[in-house]
Amino acid sequence: MAQHRKRRRKVKKGRVFLAALFITALFVGCIYGAYALFVASSPYINATPTPSAGTIYTPFPSVSPSPVSTPSPSPRRAHTNGDDETDAEEDETDNGPRSSRRPSEETGDVSLSSYEDDNYGFACPYPSDFSSNGGGNGDIQLTLISNDGRAYQDIIASSDISSSPAADMRAFLSEHPSAIIEKNSSGSDYYYVLINDNGTYIYRYAAYTEGTAKGFEFGYDEQVRDTYEDYPDMIRADFTLY
Repeated sequence: MAQHRKRRRKVKKGRVFLAALFITALFVGCIYGAYALFVASSPYINATPTPSAGTIYTPFPSVSPSPVSTPSPSPRRAHTNGDDETDAEEDETDNGPRSSRRPSEETGDVSLSSYEDDNYGFACPYPSDFSSNGGGNGDIQLTLISNDGRAYQDIIASSDISSSPAADMRAFLSEHPSAIIEKNSSGSDYYYVLINDNGTYIYRYAAYTEGTAKGFEFGYDEQVRDTYEDYPDMIRADFTLY
C-alpha cells in the first residue's frame, strides 16, 4: 500500500513537470510567433531605402575658401618734365630756398604745375604753360609770364610782415590808390583781394604761419579777363603749407 502511494506521487510529480515544460514551450512559441509576425516581417524595421524613380539625390556642395585680395598701393604722381620722363628740376634762387617746379594736375581745361619752397614750407600752383621770367627779387621768389604776354604770376614769400594780414592787405591797397576793389577777405592767418587798377586786374593772396607770409600775385589785362579770371581761385584752392 505504501509503495502504491509512492508510485502515485512520482506519477503526479511527472505530470506537473510535463505540464510546466509544456506551458514554458508554449510561452516561448507565442513570443517567437509574435516577433516573426509583427517585427521581423515589418517593412519599416531594418529596411534599406531604395530610391524611387525620378528621385534625385543632390550632394552637399563643397565650400572652397574665397580668395583674399591684397590691396595694391595707391599710385604716386611722379615728377615729370612734360615729356613723360621722370625728372625734377631743381632751382636755386638768390635768397637760397630749394624749390622744384613740376606738373601737378589739370583743373578743367587748365593744367597746373607746382612751385615748392622747402625754405618757407609751401607749394604754390601756377599754369603749366607760363614761362619763368626771373625771381629772387625781394619777396618775389619766382615770376612767370603767359605765352601771350597778357598775364603774369609772382610767387611771394617773406618774413618781413606787419602786425596782421589785414594790415598787409591795406599796405598793398595803398600801392594802388586809384584801384577799384572787386572783392577782398581777411582772417587771422590769411587775406586775399582782387582789384581793377586802370584795366589791369590784380589778385593778391597771402597765408601766414610761423612768422612768415607766403602767397602769390596774379595779374592780367582786362581784354583777356574771360581767359584768366578763374585762374587765381584755382591756384588758391591748391595752395599748400607744410
